[in-house]
Amino acid sequence: MEYEEIQHIISKVLTDTASEEETKVFYTWLKSDEENKKFYFEIKKIFDTRKAIAFSNPERLKSSWEALSQKIDERTLKERNLTRRLFIRYASAAAAILFILATTLFFVMNNKSDGRWVEVYNEPGNAPKTVALEDGSEVKLNAASVLKYPKHFSGRKREVHLEGEALFSVVRNEKKPFVVYSDLQEITVLGTIFNVNSYLSSINSETTLISGKVRLSIKDKMGQLQHEIVLSENQQVRLNKETLESELKSIDSQNIISWTNNEYIFKNKSFGEILERLSAIYDVTFVATSGQKDQKYTCKFSVGQSLDDILAILNFKDQFRYIKGNDTITITDK
Repeated sequence: MEYEEIQHIISKVLTDTASEEETKVFYTWLKSDEENKKFYFEIKKIFDTRKAIAFSNPERLKSSWEALSQKIDERTLKERNLTRRLFIRYASAAAAILFILATTLFFVMNNKSDGRWVEVYNEPGNAPKTVALEDGSEVKLNAASVLKYPKHFSGRKREVHLEGEALFSVVRNEKKPFVVYSDLQEITVLGTIFNVNSYLSSINSETTLISGKVRLSIKDKMGQLQHEIVLSENQQVRLNKETLESELKSIDSQNIISWTNNEYIFKNKSFGEILERLSAIYDVTFVATSGQKDQKYTCKFSVGQSLDDILAILNFKDQFRYIKGNDTITITDK
C-alpha cells in the first residue's frame, strides 16, 4: 500500500468519514504490523487531545499546534546522530504525524465529518458501557475497549470493529449477517449472544458463545484465511495471536460474562492469567517471575475496584511485594 494512501485513510478514520471499504483497508493495515498499531495510536492520542482543545477553546488550538510542531522538530534534530536510514525513517514518521493531524483537525474545525462511523471508547477501569445499534442489537463494552460501527448498516452485512472486550446481543436477520472484526478474527452470526475478548496487549484472544451459533474465521496478519471454527452454546475458542494455534473447549459462560454484572470471577486461575486480565482492563503492564505466575487462585473482584485493593487481596499470604512506576507494576518475592 502506498504511504500517502494510508495517511489519507487514517485521516478519514479519525474524522469518521471513511467508507466501509476504506475501514476494511485500515484494519488490515493496522493488524499487519505492531509498528503500525503503535504509529496509529500515537497519532490518535495526540489528535484526541488537540480535538478537545479545538472544541473547548479554539484560541488555544494555534499555540497548542505550534508547540506540537516544535516538539517534533526538536526530536527530529536529536535523532540526527543516528544512522542516515534511521533518521530518514523518523523524520518521515514525524512529517506523517503532522500531515495527518493537520488534515484531520481541519475537518473537525470546519465540520466536514458526515459522521458515517461512530467510535465508542470505554476508559480503563470503568464499568461496562452499553451501546445500542441501529438494528436493535446491543453491545456491552468493557473497560479499555473501543467499538467502531456505522450509524446505518447499508451494505449486505452488519459490520463492526472491536479492540478489547464486548458482549454482543445480536438481533436475528438471515438476509444481513452480523460480522465482528477483532484483530485476527472475523466472527459471523445471524442472531445470537456471544463475548469477544481481544485486547491488543494480550497474546491470546477468546470468543465465547452464550446462545445461538457463530462462525469464527481466523486470519494471519496479511488477512489470509487460516481456518474456520463453528461454535455451539457454552463453547469458547482461545486463539494464540502469535502462533495462530487455537483451542476449542466447553466452559461456564456465565463466569466469562460476569464483568457485565460488575464482577470479575476467577476459578482456579493462575496468577499469570489474572495479571493478564488486569493488565488489559486497567491498561498497565505487570512484570512478575514465572514461579509467581504459576500459583492458582479462586477469587472475585468488583468492577471499578482499585488495583491496590486487588493486589492486596491476592497477596493475602504476604508472599510478594510490588512497585508501581508509570504504567508498569513490578512484582517480586519477599
